Amino acid sequence: MIYICPKCKSSKLRHSLESYECMNCKSEYNIIAGIPDFRIFRDDIYSHSINEPEMVKNLLQNYVSKPFEQLLEICSGIKKYRDKNNYTAVNLIHKNTKNIISNLNKKSDLWYLSDRSGIKKNELSEDTILDLGCGFCNDTIPISKYCKNIVAIDISLSHLVIAKKLLQEQGINNITLICACSEGLPFSDNQFNFIFSSGVIEHVKYQNEYLSETFRVLKDDGSFFCSSPNRFFVGKEPHVDIPLVGFLPRKLMKMYVYVLSGGKLTYEGKRILSFGELAKLLRKYYKDNWECWTYLNVDISSPPRSILGRLYRKFVFFRKTVALFDKIFCKAHLIRATKRS
Repeated sequence: MIYICPKCKSSKLRHSLESYECMNCKSEYNIIAGIPDFRIFRDDIYSHSINEPEMVKNLLQNYVSKPFEQLLEICSGIKKYRDKNNYTAVNLIHKNTKNIISNLNKKSDLWYLSDRSGIKKNELSEDTILDLGCGFCNDTIPISKYCKNIVAIDISLSHLVIAKKLLQEQGINNITLICACSEGLPFSDNQFNFIFSSGVIEHVKYQNEYLSETFRVLKDDGSFFCSSPNRFFVGKEPHVDIPLVGFLPRKLMKMYVYVLSGGKLTYEGKRILSFGELAKLLRKYYKDNWECWTYLNVDISSPPRSILGRLYRKFVFFRKTVALFDKIFCKAHLIRATKRS
């Protein structure tokens, strides 16, 4: 993999065991625990909640002696929340940890999308996939057995250290970990045939730049897959487990979450999109070359297992009615966009 400077986009990088240095703008990018750190800015919300350099140091000190699950507990700060008797946060951490572990054996969002969009798994086998916003690689691992190589990027270096431990425990060696901002990718134009980004756009600081970068590094006719929680989902907001957050004006969301959680949760660093907001962003870069599905119309349009599924396939009016309400009020949107020159 050939890197470029994410700031000035120069390909003139000098590589040593400790860092990459841009010969054009003189920016230096350290390599920590074998992971290049190409971030052009830190994740403000994440960095304010922990001292990241101290956290990374702590994780590396415990890296050899502790398994993945225990490193995950160190990173989540679960002891701090227990000490403060903040069991709302503790329960959410436990729930997220269980989801991370269980996802290792589940079908990923990419396969939901590929099943619907007609892409065969063997089409991915010879290509390098970019997983943009990989977190702990719990969604990356199910994909890795079908792919030759995966480049996995996240803005959190501490998350990537834990991901490295998980990959080591799982015996996976075809995933390359890179710390970078999705708004400034360290790759030249037209590098990837497939980009996968699950549950990321709502956490991104600059959503326009995020989509612009996916378009830039995709090859012509390449596919960008993403999933995103729906702002107007009628159930609980997945990050805070509180209902109907998205129906409020954005200025009131933080106060609403703070009050309903008894002051134990915040709603910083999240901007969940409605179908209309997501569509507007996608059209700016991908024009009309994108499609949207939901988990509901993926599930009920699969081989006939229920009366609902048979009705969905047989009657056009029923299908259109379901699709209209589902895209507005569904739990999450699944997107496949294609780059056209």
